[in-house]
Amino acid sequence: MQAGFETLNGKAFFVRRWGDPALPPLLMLHGFPEYGGAWQELAERLCHRFYCIAPDQRGYGQSWAPQDVGDYATSRLVADMADLIPSSGAPVTVLGHDWGAAVAYGLAMFRPNLVSRLIIANGVHPVPFQRALAAGGPQAAASQYNRRPAARRIGGRSNGQ
Repeated sequence: MQAGFETLNGKAFFVRRWGDPALPPLLMLHGFPEYGGAWQELAERLCHRFYCIAPDQRGYGQSWAPQDVGDYATSRLVADMADLIPSSGAPVTVLGHDWGAAVAYGLAMFRPNLVSRLIIANGVHPVPFQRALAAGGPQAAASQYNRRPAARRIGGRSNGQ
């Protein structure tokens, strides 16, 4: 594994990479409250077939953690990863888990030129999820935790120092 800081959108992000850069790139986006190191075991198993890239996303691990809640908008999270992809060999296969799935969907929907394949693990598609929230009922009630400010959910730096 190689790891270090990279500048994305003018901010420092910690990125782990496994395998040969000549292999097909696999961008691995962690969930909450994890960090890029959560992918280590899987990356070690896949690095003979893929160039595995696992960043600590904004507010997690050793990456930049802004204080302003607005800095955690999905569009900004997607922009961070869109800035990472060209140096990793676009287009990439994107694997998104949990909260990382939202960023993965955003990349596939709004930056499709950067994504060759999309793999979602334990993440809901945003369109039916938003429909369910708008309809109210059990899904809306179960999702009330999403209404808390993002900075409280994320809690600044999470895990993985």
